[in-house]
Amino acid sequence: MTETAQRLAETPAWLAARTPVGGPHRLALCQPRGSSTVKGAGDQYPVASSTTTSTVNALSAPASTAKNHIQPLPLRTPQLRLQHKVRSQKSSRITSKLCYYSYGLNLKLLLYLSQLWPARQRWRPTDELPAKPFCAIFAAEAGTPSVLQSVKMATRAPNPTGSRKISFNVSEQYDIQDVVGEGAYGVVCSALHKPSGQKVAIKKITPFDHSMFCLRTLREMKLLRYFNHENIISILDIQKPRSYETFTEVYLIQELMETDMHRVIRTQDLSDDHCQYFIYQTLRALKAMHSANVLHRDLKPSNLLLNANCDLKVCDFGLARSAASQEDNSGFMTEYVATRWYRAPEIMLTFKEYTKAIDVWSVGCILAEMLSGKPLFPGKDYHHQLTLILDVLGTPTMEDYYGIKSRRAREYIRSLPFKKKVPFKSMFPKTSDLALDLLEKLLAFNPVKRITVEEALKHPYLEPYHDPEDEPTAAPIPEEFFDFDKNKDNLSKEQLKELIFNEIMR
Repeated sequence: MTETAQRLAETPAWLAARTPVGGPHRLALCQPRGSSTVKGAGDQYPVASSTTTSTVNALSAPASTAKNHIQPLPLRTPQLRLQHKVRSQKSSRITSKLCYYSYGLNLKLLLYLSQLWPARQRWRPTDELPAKPFCAIFAAEAGTPSVLQSVKMATRAPNPTGSRKISFNVSEQYDIQDVVGEGAYGVVCSALHKPSGQKVAIKKITPFDHSMFCLRTLREMKLLRYFNHENIISILDIQKPRSYETFTEVYLIQELMETDMHRVIRTQDLSDDHCQYFIYQTLRALKAMHSANVLHRDLKPSNLLLNANCDLKVCDFGLARSAASQEDNSGFMTEYVATRWYRAPEIMLTFKEYTKAIDVWSVGCILAEMLSGKPLFPGKDYHHQLTLILDVLGTPTMEDYYGIKSRRAREYIRSLPFKKKVPFKSMFPKTSDLALDLLEKLLAFNPVKRITVEEALKHPYLEPYHDPEDEPTAAPIPEEFFDFDKNKDNLSKEQLKELIFNEIMR
């Protein structure tokens, strides 16, 4: 047995000695940030009075999502090293960080990567952690679009004309670079903030053709400005329009992330350590949202943004809604266009109330997808989605059955043949028992029995990362925060435009 093979077969050092001298031990897969505070809108990037129009080529991403069509850059396997740092002078608590060192790269690639990673403080490497590394997806070939991404945008089919011009009317402080995403009502470009030298993402939105786009834009701006959390994408700045009459586009300046969970899952396998840390960060962000009485309602892999340091940030709050209101949920699904694969069964079966448990279900689906590399419930339609869920979870118990308040939904469940529950161990034979236990609790059919975010963070599977003092909450959203949502049926596009304008100018 070679020395490398013997080292990989040994028990990881951080499992054998979880509490080093000097304080509790935590493992992380990201570079240290120093402070969890995120700059608010305008704090870091003051808006210049003059604007400039930049033009970039828009190259659409390939429509295919097969693994053999999108491959990560063929790097040599990086060395994973366990590292320690003291979080502050006032505390002796030591945290561990997994850092990535790649060897054998050609000069062209090194020059490319040097533009992506700013200079970071060096940390003293200690023990090696035998785990399969995370590799970011980079399009290094000349002429190909970058996959750097700050907000999830659904990509269109390739443009038959090859490329087209897109204009960005932003401050002269920003140097527009590459198009990194494009959707139905927006485009995302990477840019350089000249005064600071920091790379950012600029999201250009043209929402005023449809009231639904206006509502989603308004929700996104209000909520991202409200939250101040290192696992939630933040708005660094908003380009202020010159006047209300010429106001036709919204420009959000955000942090630039390198890829998303969907791209990572479909191109490579994730180690158990990475699954742990990604789910921990997702739940950490969800704890802040739920403490503020906000339902995200659209959690899925493509809405989890990542970089090569394994920092994770939740994005896309366009479908978010207050969880505090106990009003009739009959209109809950009017805008619910999220991918059904991550949709909780109570949404389709019209339970009496929709709770924070719908987001917990989505986290369970994401965890299962990270463990297996494929979606757990890839339903083709409403009925197929329910069938797939019941094929795995089995026929609901009588208690769960009568928890469904819709008579038609109960009749539909009753019409189906009896199905036995499939043990998760048979579906994920190589997965640890702790991971399967958490998955079982996240994917409970009855939302009342489903684990909460706080309980999930305390689960033994996430024990290496769990730290109650480092999992901040947020103040509850005021009742008037979502007033526009309550009156959305009576608001015209012009009224919504005025609300968006006022939100930008405040």
